[in-house]
Amino acid sequence: MRMRASLVERRPQGRPELIPLPRTIDDASTNFSIDAVNEPPASQDIFDRKGSRGRSEFDIRHNFVANANYELTFDHHWALRGWQISGIASIHSNVPFTPVLAFDNADTQSLILAQRPDPIGNPYVGSCPNGARVGTPTCWFDPSAFAVPPPGQFGDAGRNMLRGPAFAQLDLALRKRFQLTESKQITISAEAFNLLNRPNFAVPSNTQSPLTQGGNGDAVFKDGAGDFANNTGRIFSTVRAARQVELAARFVF
Repeated sequence: MRMRASLVERRPQGRPELIPLPRTIDDASTNFSIDAVNEPPASQDIFDRKGSRGRSEFDIRHNFVANANYELTFDHHWALRGWQISGIASIHSNVPFTPVLAFDNADTQSLILAQRPDPIGNPYVGSCPNGARVGTPTCWFDPSAFAVPPPGQFGDAGRNMLRGPAFAQLDLALRKRFQLTESKQITISAEAFNLLNRPNFAVPSNTQSPLTQGGNGDAVFKDGAGDFANNTGRIFSTVRAARQVELAARFVF
């Protein structure tokens, strides 16, 4: 595994310092089929490891987190004292995933199918064979942007070349503190996780390895005739939970 970081230099003369932009690149992110989800756990060509060099399966290119906390300071009435509101906003890009073939086109006779198709177009425009628009959970990318390589050859599509849906979540908490005595207080809080109830989708993964029931990328073609694999480009799961609300009380003494 190899890791690389793109660093932006420090600016002199009092200019603001730019934050480093991390980027993780390797030719394999896991050694076990059961751990792989968005890519196969092997190179498509064991004699050309550089041909599988690309984004790591855990690489998140952009990440933004904001945390805010505000305490009301109205002291003229007891009912307005001790109120506190806080929130956390998390927005980041998703991990990448790999388009693969669901059959042994290169005749490697391996239990792990890590072969990829040839790119011939833009996978982020158009529609899927089911008629759904690209960029939706039922059609995240256009499989027509790929083609089956000639028999006995490996495809040119990059490992982890496709990006998954972005993630966004807002958590909010409201608390009220009751000061009973100098050393005793009660705090009642209401906390909402994923307040906007936004569905955050995982990457498409319609493949199953003989060694595991998990996904090992997203299969585009199921045979050499160019027939699309079942549910290609479709997302089956989400990450994180739907909206959750919690009520809590704490006594400090």
